[in-house]
Amino acid sequence: MTHRRLLVPFCAAVAILTAGTAGWAFWTQPGTGAATVITASLDAPADVTVPATSTGTVHVTWTAAALTAGDRDADGYYVRRVGTSDGVSAAACGTSASAPATSAACDDLGVPDGGYRYLVTAVYGSWTAVSEPSAVVAVTNDDTPPTVALTFPTDGTFVNADDWASGCPAPGVCGTAGDPSGVASVAVSVRQNSTGLYWTGTDFAHSAETFVTATGTTTWTLPVPRPADGSYTVHARATDTLGTTTPAGGYATATTTVDATGPTGGSIDYISGYHTGTSLAITLAAGTDTGAGLDAAGGTVQRAAATLSAGACGTFGPFAAVTLAAGADATVASGTCYRYRYVVSDNAGNSTTYASTGAAKVDRTPPTTTLALTAVTGGYLSGSTIYFNGSAAGGFTLVDTVGDAESGPASVTFPAVGATGWLHAAETVTITTGGAYHSAAFSWTANPSTPGTYTVTGRDAAGNAAATAVSLTNDSAAPAGGSIDYPDGYRTSPSVPVTTTAGTDAGAGLNQAGGAVQRAAATLSAGTCGAFGPFVTVTLAGGADTTAATGTCYRYRYLISDNVGNTATYASAAVVKVDTVAPTVTSIALANGGAAGTAESGDSLAIQFSEQLAAARFCSTWTGSGTQNLNGNNQVVVTITNAGGNDTLSVSASGCAFTLGTIALGADYVTATTTYAGTGSNKSSVSLTTSGQLTVTLGSPSAPVNLRVGVPAGTPTYTPVAGLADLAGNPLASTPFTGGSTRF
Repeated sequence: MTHRRLLVPFCAAVAILTAGTAGWAFWTQPGTGAATVITASLDAPADVTVPATSTGTVHVTWTAAALTAGDRDADGYYVRRVGTSDGVSAAACGTSASAPATSAACDDLGVPDGGYRYLVTAVYGSWTAVSEPSAVVAVTNDDTPPTVALTFPTDGTFVNADDWASGCPAPGVCGTAGDPSGVASVAVSVRQNSTGLYWTGTDFAHSAETFVTATGTTTWTLPVPRPADGSYTVHARATDTLGTTTPAGGYATATTTVDATGPTGGSIDYISGYHTGTSLAITLAAGTDTGAGLDAAGGTVQRAAATLSAGACGTFGPFAAVTLAAGADATVASGTCYRYRYVVSDNAGNSTTYASTGAAKVDRTPPTTTLALTAVTGGYLSGSTIYFNGSAAGGFTLVDTVGDAESGPASVTFPAVGATGWLHAAETVTITTGGAYHSAAFSWTANPSTPGTYTVTGRDAAGNAAATAVSLTNDSAAPAGGSIDYPDGYRTSPSVPVTTTAGTDAGAGLNQAGGAVQRAAATLSAGTCGAFGPFVTVTLAGGADTTAATGTCYRYRYLISDNVGNTATYASAAVVKVDTVAPTVTSIALANGGAAGTAESGDSLAIQFSEQLAAARFCSTWTGSGTQNLNGNNQVVVTITNAGGNDTLSVSASGCAFTLGTIALGADYVTATTTYAGTGSNKSSVSLTTSGQLTVTLGSPSAPVNLRVGVPAGTPTYTPVAGLADLAGNPLASTPFTGGSTRF
């Protein structure tokens, strides 16, 4: 303990040496001659300086004294200190009148506590000169040992390799020390508690406590390489500049455990592979630590994640801490791969990471399934219903395309169908064909029972299932409500418009490929259709049959099927007669029925057309079937008009407006216009055959005297009236036609 005393100022009477002018002389060697006499005085030392405070040693300085003349310094100095409380004067700095100091400074050692002023006396020969007193110095002696503290290690701590490497400026033991008089040195002992041996500076070899001097004073370090794991006790002591050393009871002390080894024997375990739940169970074992012991806070579970795609894990990201709930990671996401590791620390901060090489693949998303049929006979899939045509044997292969972006598709289970007439055993297919799972053939005999509803189940690699209910439904009924329509009768164009209506189908539905239009053909002759041939399919263009041929009759029908092959046939009673060729006059000839060269009763004129013409175009009362006649008594009047050398013939009839055109006979048959009519066998008549021949027969002449005889043959010419046409309506051109040389 430092004892401090109250300093009491005082005024000390100081005797001042006053030297008057004195003369003195001496000879430096015997001899005779002249000498110099110097007169001088001795100055007192000036500026005596001491510190304001001190701890047992007072450093005193002053300005050197000299003679006032002669350039001579004082021989020396002696110093005294005077107590400010009691005025007691004592020799200082080990000097005295008989043992003066030669320099202008000294250290006064071992000064007791108190206040003091210092006086310095200069000595030159027998002369002395005393200085003015110094300022007061307060002396407080330091009898307290230095303080010392450990910065590293500290008591009761666990130290790992990183701690030992970074705890001090250099690996080892370090701390601080302090003392008012200054720290002279610090020494440290390090005991290995397992062996009881002390650090020697190079190893643990001394059985007795050994202090090794540290580097530094107020901040100090003792380099010690990191020792083996175990318990160590450190003592540190300091010595101040007065030689006071920290006693044993004041040592800085720390017992620490060096532990550079992490825990061992731990593990982390989880199921590698697929998981379909919302959490993933993880089993942890922390292991043990024989050094500092396991950290009571427990370990940390970390996980790294990657995208799960088509059963493969992508690139894993960094590990990050995850909190388990009831031993499971409840934050897993579908479509993700996870790896886990368990980081366990001991109380020294050493950590051990336990990991598993496997990856957990989380997929809780069911796959998608798309059904289709292939190799089909009499079957059709619509939504979740498979229609089958039970009127005949058939079958199909059921195809399931399974989609799964995460774990990927794995299998499809197809059901057993045991209904009467059916054949298919339960099966699970794991091999794809063209990216889809194909069943074995489903088949049935004619008129089987209706099986009902079954389930097709697709699974992904994780085991998620997608079940699809499929109903097997019999459809043996053909579509209904359809029709076909086309013109009945003649067509003068090779295009026949045909209109179809598909109708509906309450079962499998109409075949979207559409129906087929078929036609049967027969020869058209004289307006009559011959025997029809078989129906063959014809392709419509723009809703019409554009391949019809002239001179042909056609019948059409429309065949439409549903999706399981039931077919409905729609027909019409209409018959199309195609005639695209206009009729022509092929001949005109006069015929003699009596005396040659005379136009008399029984003579006739015949016009032949290329085909049967429409009778009503000649006579409004004629019909279109069979030979047509105008042969009533006095019904037909034939008129030959005298036209010089080319008389003309015309026809009129009662009961209809008869139109024919003009006929030039090519000869001069009458001297004046003459009409022909009559009754019985002498009546005039007109007939039109189905072969296209028009015949005009002359009756009795009105004035026989007008008839010429012996008229030579001529070339008659027929110019048809506009409006005549064949049965199809093709018009007869009004072009004159001249026949060969004939006569009545």
